[in-house]
Amino acid sequence: MGNAPILEHVFGSAREVSQTPVELIREGVERAAAADRPGWSDAARSGDLLELVAVSERLQAEVVREIAEWDARQAWAADGALSASSWLAHRTPLGRRAASRLIRAGRLVARHATTAAALASGTITAPKVEVLAAAVKHRASLFARDE
Repeated sequence: MGNAPILEHVFGSAREVSQTPVELIREGVERAAAADRPGWSDAARSGDLLELVAVSERLQAEVVREIAEWDARQAWAADGALSASSWLAHRTPLGRRAASRLIRAGRLVARHATTAAALASGTITAPKVEVLAAAVKHRASLFARDE
C-alpha cells in the first residue's frame, strides 16, 4: 500500500485520484456508516457483518505491519517521545497497555519473517500475533527456532 496514484474509471475514461490509501479507507468507512440498512434482510446483515469483520482484521494487520516499520525507524523519537508505546498512547485513543501490545506485535513481525509473511497473507490475525508476542517475551530464541 504505497502512495502511488490510483486510477479511477469514470464513463470510460481514466482520471487520477490523489487520495492516499488511508483516505480511501476513511471514505469507505464513512460510506458503510451511511448505508441505509433498515430494509436489509437478516442474511444481508449477516453477510455485511462478516465482511466488516474481515476488512477490520486486514486493516489491523496493516496497522501492525506499519508499526513494525515505524518503530524500526524510531519515527516516534522525532517528536521527542521516549518510547514508541508512549507516543502511541499520547497521540491515539489507545491506552498504554494496548499501545504496548501493538508495539510488541510490530517488533515480533519485524524480527520474524515467517510471522510477518503469515500476517501479510492473512494466515494469522493481528490479535494472534499480539498473543504470540506476549508469549515470546522471554522465549525469543525458542520462537526463532520453532517459527
